[in-house]
Amino acid sequence: MRLSRANIHLSIVILVPMLLLHSSVVLSFNGSAVGSIRRPLAVYTPVNLGQVLPRNVRCNRLQRSLEVGVSTAATTSEERPKPSFPLVLWRFSRPHTIIGSALAIPALHLLAAPTYASAFSPRTLASMVFAMVPSLLMNLYITGLNQVTDVEIDKINKPDLPIAAGDLSLRMGITTIVVALLLSLFMGVSHPVLGSQGLNLALWFSGVLGTLYSLKPFRLKRFPFFAAFCIVAVRGAVINAGFFAHAKTAAFGEKLGVIDYLLSDPRCMLSSLYFAVFGLVIALMKDVPDVKGDELSNVRTFSVRLGQKRYDRLHWRFVCSVSSAFV
Repeated sequence: MRLSRANIHLSIVILVPMLLLHSSVVLSFNGSAVGSIRRPLAVYTPVNLGQVLPRNVRCNRLQRSLEVGVSTAATTSEERPKPSFPLVLWRFSRPHTIIGSALAIPALHLLAAPTYASAFSPRTLASMVFAMVPSLLMNLYITGLNQVTDVEIDKINKPDLPIAAGDLSLRMGITTIVVALLLSLFMGVSHPVLGSQGLNLALWFSGVLGTLYSLKPFRLKRFPFFAAFCIVAVRGAVINAGFFAHAKTAAFGEKLGVIDYLLSDPRCMLSSLYFAVFGLVIALMKDVPDVKGDELSNVRTFSVRLGQKRYDRLHWRFVCSVSSAFV
C-alpha cells in the first residue's frame, strides 16, 4: 500500500518523539548546570557580564579558579575509586547527544519510506545500522574534541566531565577522538551501496563544522553567530537532508542527490526546517550554564554579552514564540 495518505500520520508519529527528544536535550544543559553548582570550585565575585574585563583580571580569576578546581579534583579522585574505561568513554561521548543521533537515523528512514513494507524490510534495517555506527563515531569525535580543547574551562563549568575530573588523560582523549574520526570516515566509504552520498555528506560536514567549532585557530564557538550557524546547520540540513538522502539511496534504491531531496521533497525540506529551529534553541540554551567559565576565558557567547538574567528573559520569549508558531 502506498503512503500518500499515511505520510501525514507517519510524519506526526516520527516528529513528535523527536521534538520531545530535542526538548530533553535542551533541558539537559540545565541539568549539567545543576551538577556544576552543587560543588562550587571557587569564590566568584559578581560582575556585569556584559562588560569585558581587563586581561589581567580575567587571568587572575581564571588562575584562582583553576587552582581551587585542581585541588578539589585531586581530593575527590583520592576519595573515590577510578571508574572503568567503558564507563568513562560513555561519559566522554556525552550520552544525550548519542541518544539524539541514534533516534534520528531510524526516524528519517521511516519518514523517507515509500511503502509500509519497505519501511520494515531487511534492507532498510541494514541501511539504518550501517549509517548509525559511523555517525555515532563522528558524534564521539565532535563531543570529544570539544572536551579536549576546553579542559581548563570545563574545570570551572563542568568539573564532572572525564578529562576535567581526571578520569581520562588528555593523551587518551586525543587518541580516542582521532581513532573515532578515522573509523567513521573509513566506514562511510567502505561499502559500494550502503556508503551513500548522503551518509558521507553528513559525516564530512558534521566533522568539518565540529572541528571549526572547537579547534584553534578557528574556534568558532568564540563568536555567537558562527557558533549558532554550526549547530543549526548540523541539526537542520546536514543531519536531516543527509540521512534522508541516505535512506532513499541505500534502503529504497533511488538515485537523486542530497540537494535534490532537500529542494524537491516536502518531507525532507520540512524536517530540515523544523529541526533547524530547534537547533537554534539549542545554540542559545547551551551556554547558559557556562557563563562563569566562558566569561573568565573571554569566550564571548550570547549569555556573556547580554548578562544571564537579561539573556534568560529574551531566550524564553523566543522559545514561547517559536512554540506558539508551531502550534
